[in-house]
Amino acid sequence: MKNIAMKKYFLICLIAVITTSLPAQINFTVTGKIIADTTNEIFVSYDGQKSIVQILKNGSFSFSGKAKNPCIATIVFGKDEEEQQLWLDSGRMEITVEKVVEQGISSKQLFEITSVKGPETSESYFKINKLRRELYTKVDYIGDPAVRNDSVYKRIFSMVDHFVTKYPCSNLSIDFIRLFGLNFKEKEMLFNKLDTSCNTNNIEFLSTEIEREKILAPGNMINDFSMAKPDGAVFHLNQLQSNYVLLEFWSSWCAPCRTMRPGLSGLYKKYHEKGLEIVGISLDENKVDWIKAIEKDNVPWVEISDLKGFKSTLAFKYKINAIPYWILIDKNRKIIQTGFWTVPEQTLQKLMP
Repeated sequence: MKNIAMKKYFLICLIAVITTSLPAQINFTVTGKIIADTTNEIFVSYDGQKSIVQILKNGSFSFSGKAKNPCIATIVFGKDEEEQQLWLDSGRMEITVEKVVEQGISSKQLFEITSVKGPETSESYFKINKLRRELYTKVDYIGDPAVRNDSVYKRIFSMVDHFVTKYPCSNLSIDFIRLFGLNFKEKEMLFNKLDTSCNTNNIEFLSTEIEREKILAPGNMINDFSMAKPDGAVFHLNQLQSNYVLLEFWSSWCAPCRTMRPGLSGLYKKYHEKGLEIVGISLDENKVDWIKAIEKDNVPWVEISDLKGFKSTLAFKYKINAIPYWILIDKNRKIIQTGFWTVPEQTLQKLMP
Protein backbone atom coordinates (compact mmCIF):
# COMPACT_ATOMS: atom_id res chain seq x y z
CA MET A 1 0.00 0.00 0.00
CA LYS A 2 2.87 2.32 0.80
CA ASN A 3 4.29 2.22 -2.72
CA ILE A 4 0.91 3.07 -4.22
CA ALA A 5 0.85 6.20 -2.08
CA MET A 6 4.37 7.12 -3.19
CA LYS A 7 3.43 6.98 -6.86
CA LYS A 8 0.64 9.46 -6.22
CA TYR A 9 2.89 11.71 -4.15
CA PHE A 10 1.03 14.93 -4.78
CA LEU A 11 -2.25 13.74 -6.21
CA ILE A 12 -3.81 14.21 -2.84
CA CYS A 13 -6.99 12.17 -2.97
CA LEU A 14 -9.26 14.56 -1.20
CA ILE A 15 -12.72 15.22 -2.53
CA ALA A 16 -13.52 18.72 -1.38
CA VAL A 17 -14.64 22.07 -2.77
CA ILE A 18 -12.02 24.78 -2.31
CA THR A 19 -12.65 28.20 -3.78
CA THR A 20 -9.67 30.01 -5.24
CA SER A 21 -8.59 33.48 -4.22
CA LEU A 22 -9.51 36.70 -5.95
CA PRO A 23 -8.44 36.82 -9.61
CA ALA A 24 -4.73 37.52 -10.12
CA GLN A 25 -4.15 36.49 -13.74
CA ILE A 26 -0.75 35.03 -14.54
CA ASN A 27 1.17 34.72 -17.80
CA PHE A 28 3.72 31.92 -17.92
CA THR A 29 6.13 30.10 -20.20
CA VAL A 30 7.56 26.68 -19.46
CA THR A 31 10.53 25.29 -21.39
CA GLY A 32 11.94 21.85 -20.80
CA LYS A 33 14.43 19.22 -21.81
CA ILE A 34 13.95 15.47 -21.54
CA ILE A 35 17.26 13.76 -20.82
CA ALA A 36 16.23 10.26 -21.84
CA ASP A 37 14.63 8.34 -24.66
CA THR A 38 12.02 10.82 -25.71
CA THR A 39 8.33 10.43 -26.20
CA ASN A 40 6.70 12.29 -29.07
CA GLU A 41 4.32 14.41 -27.04
CA ILE A 42 3.30 15.37 -23.55
CA PHE A 43 -0.13 16.12 -22.11
CA VAL A 44 -0.57 19.29 -20.08
CA SER A 45 -3.57 20.45 -18.05
CA TYR A 46 -4.05 23.49 -15.81
CA ASP A 47 -6.85 25.83 -14.73
CA GLY A 48 -9.44 23.77 -16.63
CA GLN A 49 -7.40 23.87 -19.86
CA LYS A 50 -5.84 20.87 -21.63
CA SER A 51 -3.30 20.71 -24.43
CA ILE A 52 -0.88 18.36 -26.21
CA VAL A 53 2.68 19.64 -26.55
CA GLN A 54 5.01 18.24 -29.21
CA ILE A 55 8.56 17.27 -28.29
CA LEU A 56 11.39 18.12 -30.69
CA LYS A 57 13.96 15.54 -31.78
CA ASN A 58 16.51 16.91 -29.33
CA GLY A 59 14.09 16.32 -26.44
CA SER A 60 13.15 19.97 -25.90
CA PHE A 61 9.63 21.32 -25.53
CA SER A 62 7.81 24.44 -24.42
CA PHE A 63 4.34 25.70 -23.66
CA SER A 64 2.90 28.98 -22.46
CA GLY A 65 -0.43 30.41 -21.48
CA LYS A 66 -2.56 32.33 -19.03
CA ALA A 67 -4.37 31.28 -15.88
CA LYS A 68 -6.78 33.08 -13.57
CA ASN A 69 -4.51 32.47 -10.59
CA PRO A 70 -1.22 30.76 -9.80
CA CYS A 71 -2.08 27.08 -10.00
CA ILE A 72 -0.92 23.49 -10.40
CA ALA A 73 -0.15 22.18 -13.88
CA THR A 74 -0.36 18.42 -14.40
CA ILE A 75 1.94 16.89 -17.00
CA VAL A 76 1.99 13.34 -18.37
CA PHE A 77 5.09 12.40 -20.37
CA GLY A 78 3.74 9.31 -22.09
CA LYS A 79 1.58 6.22 -21.90
CA ASP A 80 1.60 4.42 -18.54
CA GLU A 81 3.49 7.33 -16.98
CA GLU A 82 2.66 8.89 -13.64
CA GLU A 83 1.37 12.46 -13.57
CA GLN A 84 3.91 15.13 -12.63
CA GLN A 85 3.03 18.53 -11.18
CA LEU A 86 4.38 22.05 -11.46
CA TRP A 87 3.29 25.22 -9.73
CA LEU A 88 2.58 27.82 -12.38
CA ASP A 89 3.22 31.46 -11.58
CA SER A 90 3.95 34.57 -13.66
CA GLY A 91 7.23 34.38 -15.54
CA ARG A 92 9.47 31.84 -17.25
CA MET A 93 10.24 28.39 -15.91
CA GLU A 94 12.87 25.88 -17.05
CA ILE A 95 12.48 22.21 -16.15
CA THR A 96 14.57 19.09 -16.67
CA VAL A 97 12.98 15.68 -17.07
CA GLU A 98 14.80 12.38 -16.63
CA LYS A 99 13.93 8.73 -16.35
CA VAL A 100 14.30 7.41 -12.82
CA VAL A 101 13.77 3.99 -11.29
CA GLU A 102 10.37 3.68 -9.63
CA GLN A 103 10.51 2.55 -6.02
CA GLY A 104 8.70 -0.68 -5.34
CA ILE A 105 8.49 -4.18 -6.68
CA SER A 106 8.49 -3.34 -10.39
CA SER A 107 11.58 -1.08 -10.38
CA LYS A 108 10.57 0.18 -13.82
CA GLN A 109 11.81 3.48 -15.17
CA LEU A 110 9.46 6.45 -15.30
CA PHE A 111 9.81 10.06 -16.36
CA GLU A 112 10.24 12.49 -13.50
CA ILE A 113 10.85 16.24 -13.26
CA THR A 114 14.30 16.51 -11.65
CA SER A 115 14.91 20.26 -11.65
CA VAL A 116 12.91 23.48 -11.78
CA LYS A 117 14.23 27.01 -12.26
CA GLY A 118 11.89 29.98 -12.35
CA PRO A 119 9.57 31.91 -10.02
CA GLU A 120 10.40 31.41 -6.34
CA THR A 121 6.98 29.92 -5.66
CA SER A 122 7.48 27.32 -8.40
CA GLU A 123 10.94 26.39 -7.14
CA SER A 124 9.69 26.13 -3.56
CA TYR A 125 6.84 23.84 -4.66
CA PHE A 126 9.30 21.56 -6.43
CA LYS A 127 11.89 21.48 -3.62
CA ILE A 128 9.38 20.86 -0.83
CA ASN A 129 7.68 18.09 -2.79
CA LYS A 130 11.02 16.47 -3.56
CA LEU A 131 11.80 16.35 0.15
CA ARG A 132 8.32 15.08 0.87
CA ARG A 133 8.84 12.14 -1.49
CA GLU A 134 12.14 11.41 0.18
CA LEU A 135 10.45 11.39 3.58
CA TYR A 136 7.68 9.09 2.34
CA THR A 137 10.26 6.49 1.31
CA LYS A 138 11.37 6.33 4.94
CA VAL A 139 8.06 6.31 6.82
CA ASP A 140 4.68 4.65 6.40
CA TYR A 141 2.63 7.33 8.16
CA ILE A 142 3.80 10.92 8.07
CA GLY A 143 1.50 11.81 10.96
CA ASP A 144 3.48 9.57 13.33
CA PRO A 145 4.86 11.75 16.17
CA ALA A 146 8.26 10.04 15.78
CA VAL A 147 8.56 11.54 12.29
CA ARG A 148 8.99 14.98 13.87
CA ASN A 149 12.53 13.99 14.84
CA ASP A 150 13.49 13.07 11.28
CA SER A 151 16.01 15.43 9.69
CA VAL A 152 14.11 15.51 6.38
CA TYR A 153 10.85 16.39 8.14
CA LYS A 154 12.61 19.22 9.98
CA ARG A 155 13.89 20.59 6.68
CA ILE A 156 10.39 20.43 5.18
CA PHE A 157 8.85 22.20 8.15
CA SER A 158 11.52 24.92 8.04
CA MET A 159 10.91 25.51 4.33
CA VAL A 160 7.13 25.58 4.75
CA ASP A 161 7.46 27.98 7.69
CA HIS A 162 9.66 30.27 5.60
CA PHE A 163 7.25 30.15 2.65
CA VAL A 164 4.13 30.86 4.73
CA THR A 165 5.87 33.76 6.45
CA LYS A 166 6.88 35.26 3.10
CA TYR A 167 3.61 34.53 1.27
CA PRO A 168 0.81 34.83 3.86
CA CYS A 169 -1.82 35.44 1.14
CA SER A 170 -0.87 32.58 -1.17
CA ASN A 171 -3.13 29.59 -1.76
CA LEU A 172 0.08 27.58 -1.94
CA SER A 173 0.84 28.50 1.67
CA ILE A 174 -2.51 27.00 2.66
CA ASP A 175 -1.81 23.87 0.61
CA PHE A 176 1.59 23.43 2.23
CA ILE A 177 0.04 23.68 5.70
CA ARG A 178 -2.72 21.22 4.81
CA LEU A 179 -0.88 18.59 2.84
CA PHE A 180 2.35 17.78 4.63
CA GLY A 181 1.28 15.71 7.61
CA LEU A 182 1.66 18.48 10.16
CA ASN A 183 -0.12 17.95 13.46
CA PHE A 184 -2.79 20.41 14.53
CA LYS A 185 -0.40 22.33 16.81
CA GLU A 186 2.05 22.87 13.94
CA LYS A 187 -0.78 23.79 11.59
CA GLU A 188 -2.20 26.24 14.10
CA MET A 189 1.17 27.92 14.52
CA LEU A 190 1.50 28.38 10.76
CA PHE A 191 -2.18 29.30 10.39
CA ASN A 192 -1.59 32.28 12.68
CA LYS A 193 0.96 33.61 10.17
CA LEU A 194 -1.57 33.69 7.32
CA ASP A 195 -3.35 36.86 6.26
CA THR A 196 -6.93 35.83 7.02
CA SER A 197 -8.32 38.63 4.85
CA CYS A 198 -7.13 36.67 1.79
CA ASN A 199 -8.50 33.40 0.44
CA THR A 200 -11.50 33.52 2.76
CA ASN A 201 -13.02 30.17 1.82
CA ASN A 202 -9.66 28.41 1.84
CA ILE A 203 -8.88 29.90 5.25
CA GLU A 204 -12.20 28.60 6.57
CA PHE A 205 -11.49 25.17 5.11
CA LEU A 206 -8.09 25.03 6.82
CA SER A 207 -9.56 26.30 10.09
CA THR A 208 -12.14 23.49 9.99
CA GLU A 209 -9.39 20.98 9.32
CA ILE A 210 -7.44 22.13 12.36
CA GLU A 211 -10.55 21.89 14.53
CA ARG A 212 -11.19 18.35 13.25
CA GLU A 213 -7.67 17.27 14.12
CA LYS A 214 -8.09 18.65 17.63
CA ILE A 215 -11.30 16.65 18.08
CA LEU A 216 -9.80 13.48 16.57
CA ALA A 217 -6.36 13.67 18.15
CA PRO A 218 -4.91 10.28 19.23
CA GLY A 219 -6.15 9.40 22.72
CA ASN A 220 -9.51 11.09 22.31
CA MET A 221 -12.66 8.97 22.36
CA ILE A 222 -15.26 8.12 19.71
CA ASN A 223 -18.65 7.93 21.39
CA ASP A 224 -21.22 5.30 20.48
CA PHE A 225 -23.35 6.17 17.46
CA SER A 226 -26.11 4.58 15.42
CA MET A 227 -26.89 4.71 11.72
CA ALA A 228 -28.84 2.69 9.16
CA LYS A 229 -27.45 -0.16 7.10
CA PRO A 230 -28.58 -0.68 3.47
CA ASP A 231 -31.43 -2.98 4.58
CA GLY A 232 -32.71 -0.35 7.03
CA ALA A 233 -31.51 -2.15 10.16
CA VAL A 234 -29.89 0.16 12.70
CA PHE A 235 -26.20 -0.35 13.47
CA HIS A 236 -24.66 0.69 16.81
CA LEU A 237 -20.89 1.05 17.20
CA ASN A 238 -21.09 -0.57 20.64
CA GLN A 239 -22.37 -3.76 18.99
CA LEU A 240 -18.83 -4.49 17.86
CA GLN A 241 -16.57 -6.48 20.15
CA SER A 242 -13.47 -6.23 17.95
CA ASN A 243 -10.10 -5.17 19.34
CA TYR A 244 -9.73 -2.56 16.61
CA VAL A 245 -12.21 -0.77 14.35
CA LEU A 246 -11.42 1.24 11.23
CA LEU A 247 -14.12 3.82 10.46
CA GLU A 248 -13.93 4.48 6.71
CA PHE A 249 -15.60 7.64 5.37
CA TRP A 250 -16.26 7.30 1.64
CA SER A 251 -18.92 7.65 -1.07
CA SER A 252 -19.89 6.03 -4.35
CA TRP A 253 -18.91 9.13 -6.34
CA CYS A 254 -15.44 9.45 -4.76
CA ALA A 255 -12.98 7.86 -7.22
CA PRO A 256 -10.04 7.85 -4.77
CA CYS A 257 -12.27 6.17 -2.18
CA ARG A 258 -13.20 3.43 -4.61
CA THR A 259 -9.58 2.99 -5.66
CA MET A 260 -8.59 2.54 -2.02
CA ARG A 261 -11.18 -0.17 -1.29
CA PRO A 262 -9.36 -3.19 -2.78
CA GLY A 263 -6.45 -2.43 -0.46
CA LEU A 264 -8.84 -2.19 2.47
CA SER A 265 -10.33 -5.55 1.51
CA GLY A 266 -6.84 -7.05 1.59
CA LEU A 267 -6.23 -5.68 5.07
CA TYR A 268 -9.62 -6.94 6.22
CA LYS A 269 -8.82 -10.47 5.05
CA LYS A 270 -5.40 -10.30 6.68
CA TYR A 271 -6.40 -8.87 10.06
CA HIS A 272 -10.09 -9.63 10.58
CA GLU A 273 -9.45 -12.89 12.42
CA LYS A 274 -6.83 -11.09 14.52
CA GLY A 275 -9.40 -8.57 15.74
CA LEU A 276 -9.96 -5.90 13.05
CA GLU A 277 -13.39 -4.72 11.96
CA ILE A 278 -14.14 -2.09 9.34
CA VAL A 279 -17.23 0.12 9.22
CA GLY A 280 -17.89 1.93 5.96
CA ILE A 281 -19.62 5.27 6.54
CA SER A 282 -20.92 6.58 3.23
CA LEU A 283 -21.42 10.26 2.53
CA ASP A 284 -23.75 9.45 -0.33
CA GLU A 285 -27.13 11.13 -0.73
CA ASN A 286 -28.61 8.64 -3.20
CA LYS A 287 -29.40 5.22 -1.74
CA VAL A 288 -29.43 3.44 -5.10
CA ASP A 289 -25.93 4.70 -5.96
CA TRP A 290 -24.71 3.74 -2.48
CA ILE A 291 -26.00 0.17 -2.69
CA LYS A 292 -24.73 -0.31 -6.25
CA ALA A 293 -21.24 0.76 -5.15
CA ILE A 294 -21.29 -1.65 -2.19
CA GLU A 295 -22.30 -4.50 -4.47
CA LYS A 296 -19.70 -3.63 -7.09
CA ASP A 297 -16.90 -3.25 -4.54
CA ASN A 298 -17.99 -6.53 -2.90
CA VAL A 299 -16.83 -5.48 0.56
CA PRO A 300 -17.41 -7.87 3.48
CA TRP A 301 -17.72 -5.34 6.29
CA VAL A 302 -20.58 -3.30 7.77
CA GLU A 303 -21.84 -0.41 5.65
CA ILE A 304 -23.93 2.46 7.03
CA SER A 305 -25.19 5.88 5.93
CA ASP A 306 -27.78 8.52 6.78
CA LEU A 307 -27.67 9.67 3.13
CA LYS A 308 -26.98 13.30 4.03
CA GLY A 309 -23.68 13.75 2.21
CA PHE A 310 -21.23 16.00 4.04
CA LYS A 311 -24.12 17.04 6.29
CA SER A 312 -24.11 13.52 7.69
CA THR A 313 -24.37 13.40 11.48
CA LEU A 314 -20.87 11.94 11.88
CA ALA A 315 -19.24 14.07 9.19
CA PHE A 316 -20.69 17.19 10.83
CA LYS A 317 -19.74 16.12 14.35
CA TYR A 318 -16.14 15.34 13.44
CA LYS A 319 -15.82 18.15 10.86
CA ILE A 320 -14.96 15.79 8.01
CA ASN A 321 -14.99 17.91 4.87
CA ALA A 322 -12.88 15.73 2.56
CA ILE A 323 -12.72 12.02 1.74
CA PRO A 324 -11.45 9.31 1.75
CA TYR A 325 -10.86 9.65 5.49
CA TRP A 326 -10.43 7.00 8.17
CA ILE A 327 -10.29 6.76 11.95
CA LEU A 328 -8.65 3.79 13.67
CA ILE A 329 -9.87 3.11 17.21
CA ASP A 330 -9.25 0.41 19.82
CA LYS A 331 -11.74 -1.74 21.72
CA ASN A 332 -12.24 1.05 24.27
CA ARG A 333 -13.14 3.43 21.37
CA LYS A 334 -9.95 5.42 21.91
CA ILE A 335 -8.48 6.99 18.76
CA ILE A 336 -5.18 5.47 17.65
CA GLN A 337 -4.68 7.17 14.31
CA THR A 338 -6.51 9.09 11.58
CA GLY A 339 -5.67 9.89 8.00
CA PHE A 340 -6.53 10.46 4.36
CA TRP A 341 -6.18 8.07 1.41
CA THR A 342 -3.44 5.58 2.46
CA VAL A 343 -4.53 2.87 4.87
CA PRO A 344 -2.53 2.40 8.13
CA GLU A 345 -0.95 -0.93 7.23
CA GLN A 346 2.23 -0.44 9.24
CA THR A 347 0.21 0.49 12.33
CA LEU A 348 -1.96 -2.62 11.95
CA GLN A 349 1.14 -4.78 11.62
CA LYS A 350 2.41 -3.46 14.93
CA LEU A 351 -0.94 -3.87 16.67
CA MET A 352 -1.68 -7.33 15.28
CA PRO A 353 1.63 -9.03 14.39
